[in-house]
Amino acid sequence: MQAQRIGLGIAVASLAGVAVATLARPRHSERVSKTFTVNRPPEQVAQLWLDLDLLPKVENVRFDPAPGGRGTEVRVRFRPRLMGKLRKTSVQEQLREFKQLAETGEIAAGGAL
Repeated sequence: MQAQRIGLGIAVASLAGVAVATLARPRHSERVSKTFTVNRPPEQVAQLWLDLDLLPKVENVRFDPAPGGRGTEVRVRFRPRLMGKLRKTSVQEQLREFKQLAETGEIAAGGAL
């Protein structure tokens, strides 16, 4: 399979079941990569990502079919320093909430009852 790379602000295209969005790479500090699986097709996950304009300062986002036909594997690469006020844990929390929203249509409220 071959991935087609295009700017995140323009659109996400799909080629052979793989959608990829890429931004220019800044030259600063450490890179952090996070990978998670969403139980939806790559095209739907990529479109939701663009619709929500989630984390616009990420360096690279990939939407690949997950092994065994189990949805979409989302790979996000970013540099915590470039995320401004967002810390690494805040980015992880937003990614977790994105997964919940993509799979269930809502974000679970935390805390005890």
